[in-house]
Amino acid sequence: MDIRFEQVSKKYGSVVAVENLTLHIRAGEFLVLLGPTGCGKTTILRLLAGLENVTSGEIFLGERPITHLKPRQRDFAMVFQSYALYPHMTVAQNLAYPLRVRKTPAAEQAARVKQVAEQLELSDLLQRMPRQLSGGQRQRVALGRAIIRNPNAFLLDEPLSNIDAKLRLQMRMDLKHLQHTLGATTVYVTHDQAEAMTLAHRVAVFRAGVLEQVDEPMTIYHRPANQFVAGFVGSPPMNFLAGAVDASTGEFVCGELRVPLPPPLHEAAQGCAKITLGIRPEHVKLSHQSQPGWQAGRVFVSESTGSETLVSFRCEDQRLTARVAGSERFDFDAVVWFSLDSTQLHLFESATGRALR
Repeated sequence: MDIRFEQVSKKYGSVVAVENLTLHIRAGEFLVLLGPTGCGKTTILRLLAGLENVTSGEIFLGERPITHLKPRQRDFAMVFQSYALYPHMTVAQNLAYPLRVRKTPAAEQAARVKQVAEQLELSDLLQRMPRQLSGGQRQRVALGRAIIRNPNAFLLDEPLSNIDAKLRLQMRMDLKHLQHTLGATTVYVTHDQAEAMTLAHRVAVFRAGVLEQVDEPMTIYHRPANQFVAGFVGSPPMNFLAGAVDASTGEFVCGELRVPLPPPLHEAAQGCAKITLGIRPEHVKLSHQSQPGWQAGRVFVSESTGSETLVSFRCEDQRLTARVAGSERFDFDAVVWFSLDSTQLHLFESATGRALR
């Protein structure tokens, strides 16, 4: 079933944690709530689960209002960052617990435990205790305990943050495949934009309790609604240059740096006194040699990851980052020449941060 928030707000005294949220989560969708720590995304998940009370507004499951229902009446399965396994129970007992609470017949419990254990590759671990499991195995048990109930939706609160980077990558792929297989509505909270981009059908980006943009990952990446979204989504983040548009030449001007703007961007910027230009690191071209129309800069630091090299360099008092091939080498303090891909520029109104199209 689909889930709808309609003008939902949550206040703790004078502190507004969630402000006037209207959001439609489609049936079978994997929606990621993304934003920095303290932006309200976990509060939204807890409001949906019934663990927090709404200050104003309504939440719907399908056409049924659930705003004032108790958590058990909503039938959502929540997976926490801490796994929350029962330490005195075996893996099999942990998996079966939600069915036992519902007084499911023993034979059906055993069949469901077997099925879920096979799905999550836990069959050989059913008699182990949680303390005998790795972090990734514990996380799979926590997921299995949620799956076994066939709930209305899965609510996951930063479930991968406690496991190492290599295992997190594997679990990410497993989660995506599992959600596709189950076709279950899933709401996933994270501050990690890489998780959001790789897992989600759609991403909802939050700042200070306000929904800034909700869309497919690639749309958010290539067409951010404002400067906050542009800077938060992407690693390394988008480069920003504060300046203005020279109406006579159609160029963006930042100190001695002048960047020709395509006519649509020049037109969109008319009437804005102060403009911020944004460009992704992969759209900054670097060269060791001077080229016509290119600007000079000086390398601040260069970081190679093997497949790519990230080069941070200074131009006057501005600092930019370029993403280049891993085979490229740029030494500390070396002079480099750079150009910005004019087809990949973003403009933002400096006063409001809104994107100019």
